Order: sequence, then structure tokens, then C-alpha cells
Amino acid sequence: MRTGEGELPEGGIPVDEKIVGQGSMVALAYLCCYNLAEWQYTRQSCGLTGAHNLIEIEEMRQRFDNSPCAVHLGMSLVELSSGYAKVKLELKREFLNWENMIHGGVIATLLDQAFGCACNTLENIHVAVQMNIHFLAAASVGETIYAESRVLHAGKRVGTSEMTVFDSQGKTIARATGTTVSMGPRS
Repeated sequence: MRTGEGELPEGGIPVDEKIVGQGSMVALAYLCCYNLAEWQYTRQSCGLTGAHNLIEIEEMRQRFDNSPCAVHLGMSLVELSSGYAKVKLELKREFLNWENMIHGGVIATLLDQAFGCACNTLENIHVAVQMNIHFLAAASVGETIYAESRVLHAGKRVGTSEMTVFDSQGKTIARATGTTVSMGPRS
């Protein structure tokens, strides 16, 4: 995809061709600010620097998918790029609570897995210090649900992400926001 300055690509989101030419992982590392009146845009770094190359992303994918919690529950990554993760989970009978509904803790764990995967694709190590969840709909045993997480801001000390859980039909199950603190650069 190539666009010149002042042109809008499909979907109406301004794209800097220098970023797109380097791959979508780098493109995710920037927010575009768009001035509708002048049809000009500039990219602003929002702290999403240090986008990793494909080899590093694949190594991270293996680490995340092989973590004890992910293996135990059956969570796996569907997509992973700098500042973004999508994780899936098939809901099992063992995930039911006393009311025969999927336990909210299972949904929270899926959200947390996507949250941790997305923010830890960045240059610094990030750990969660807060997560606020809104449960919006129920999910059933046998369904596969997905959690997506997008890093909105990753500063030197604090980061912010948003997460959504949805089913295979696109129905939103839960929405969440989360805050991380940076533990410093990866060694």
C-alpha cells in the first residue's frame, strides 16, 4: 500500500509510506494525527517504540504460548505485533461457576493474557498494576472466544491499554482497560 501526502488510504486512516514500507509492526508503533481541514498529517510517537523484528516476534509468540497458565487453560495467540495481541480460548465445562455460567475469572485471565502479550512486545518490560473490566454478555461452553489488546500509550514509566473479548460471531463479551508500569529495558 502506498499513499502520497494528502491522500487517504482505504479506511480513511492516514499512512506514512516510510512506515508502511518497513512493515505493519512498525506502522502500529505510531499514531497518526490528521488535520481534516488541510488534508495533512504528521505521525506522533506515543511511546510505542522498539518494534521488534519478525524473529523476535516469533520468539515472543513461543514464550507466550508456552507459559504454564496459557498451556493449562488452552489459550493461544492468534495474532501478535508491536503493541497488539489477539488470544483465543475454547470454553470448557471446567470453566463454569456455581450458576453454570463461565466464571468471570476465566474471562479476566484471557484479557490479562492478551494485555500482557501486547504490552510486552515493546522495548521495555511492562507489568500490569491495574485492570478494569466490564462484563457485557455471557459466553457458553464449547464457544471459542477471543481477546484483543491494543497499547494506547507506553511511556517511560506508565502505559495504558484497552482490551475486548468477543465470540466467533463478533458479540462483545467484555471490555477492559489496563495500566502498566515499565520495569525498564529488556536485557
